Amino acid sequence: MNSRDATAKNDVPNPDYSYSSTTTTTTKNHETQSTSETDKFPLLFSKRLVIVTLLFVGNITAFLIKYNVNVAVIDMTFQKRVKLGNVTIIQQPEFRWNSKKMGTVTSLTAYGALLACTSGFVISKLGASLSCALCMMMCGITTLLYTITLHYNFYSFVACRLITGIFVGLHIPIHLEIFSRWVPQCERVSLMAFIYNGLSVGVMVVHPFCGLIAFKWGWPMIFYTTGSISIIMAFLLLTLLKNSPSEDKSISKKELVYILNGLEIKNSTKKVVNPYRKIATSLPVWALCIANFVHMSGICFLADCLPWYIKDITGKNIKDVGFITAIPNTVSMVMVLFTGFLLQYWKNNSNIPPTQMSKIIMASGFIIEMFLFLAITLVSDFITIMLILIAMRFITPLNSLNIQLIVINIAPGHTGMIAGIAEFCSQLAAILTQTIIGFLTANRSMEEWNRCFILIAGICAFSTVIFTLFGSNEAQEWALAPSSNHKDDRYSPGSYIKTITE
Repeated sequence: MNSRDATAKNDVPNPDYSYSSTTTTTTKNHETQSTSETDKFPLLFSKRLVIVTLLFVGNITAFLIKYNVNVAVIDMTFQKRVKLGNVTIIQQPEFRWNSKKMGTVTSLTAYGALLACTSGFVISKLGASLSCALCMMMCGITTLLYTITLHYNFYSFVACRLITGIFVGLHIPIHLEIFSRWVPQCERVSLMAFIYNGLSVGVMVVHPFCGLIAFKWGWPMIFYTTGSISIIMAFLLLTLLKNSPSEDKSISKKELVYILNGLEIKNSTKKVVNPYRKIATSLPVWALCIANFVHMSGICFLADCLPWYIKDITGKNIKDVGFITAIPNTVSMVMVLFTGFLLQYWKNNSNIPPTQMSKIIMASGFIIEMFLFLAITLVSDFITIMLILIAMRFITPLNSLNIQLIVINIAPGHTGMIAGIAEFCSQLAAILTQTIIGFLTANRSMEEWNRCFILIAGICAFSTVIFTLFGSNEAQEWALAPSSNHKDDRYSPGSYIKTITE
């Protein structure tokens, strides 16, 4: 390397994110030209693996924080049989809440998470890594305060739970923003399956984990344990997570080139300007939001309300309810990984355009889910009901993973903003689903639960039509347009990589 090349190398800026091209064709050409580069750096022992593992564990922690109340509320509000020697006594609940109040309590985090739509603003001010750590820290602190506030004043508990919801809601958009900066296109499907599986693992473990804690040590220990885990996670994020690979001093140059060469967006110090009007008037964005809203309504039953349903149809104690509800969610955890490999194989070996593929997946998932919700209204046998619930969790990962990938692909460089809007829709769905189910199941009867299932089946059919007509899984033109008035394009991906490799 001569002195001129060395000087050029030292002058390479610290990259941030802007847009790579004004057309989708240029983006695809860039991806094709860099294929040979992207095959050269393995995932094992890479910094990418550290980042995606952090995001995976972070998703588990977020779900422990979000759904711990759903299990604790059963121990707090239901009668318990307690053995004292050879005598079994009925212990009265510590809190006497009806189903409506229980529905309100369990939906509080969703109310707070409506502010997820501000994720793009938060990321632009604090950076993705600091925002992520702050979310975990605040979730941990507020969760530790639940027991005190419940015994002191109910409304102070409501305030803490709402604050928790705000930061849990910001968590997923920020994670997706980090993911889009660290993972090249050729690895996104498989690694998204791995990270999203953290949510499935969280849903799977939260019910038995919290149920076992409540059974042995009482419901307050649920909040002390999950709050402490969240604070520990915050310190790990502060130590290991960086906004982008270019800010990480421990990453190798070869891996840095590999990542940058596989992204749709170029590296520049320019400030990204979100096209709010274009986003608000984009039909594919609206179709995504409706699909996410409907999908979350079904997930909300399977994650939030399933313990109530199992309790109502079986009369089991909290420990047994926790383990029973974990069975369908265990299936989901396995299915997410299988779905990731399936979609990656389909993408690599099929000529079907991405948008058409996404429409096929979304429509198939919603139609099957609709028939399963209708089927559960026709049976009363517990074994059959469990088989249907397992089948639901077998199919839901198709749409879950598909929606997350659309969020990243539809607007390169604006992932945090789009993810925040999608998360807003998710939380609105959670609020309405939990509240409506709480009101419709006042007597906790099977007939009332069946009316809820018919309602969910109906909106699944509606979403199928909307996404089939207006959905997309390709970068929109307004997302690929330049986001600032700067004209300096000296540091495009190709020139940056060429400088390093020289």
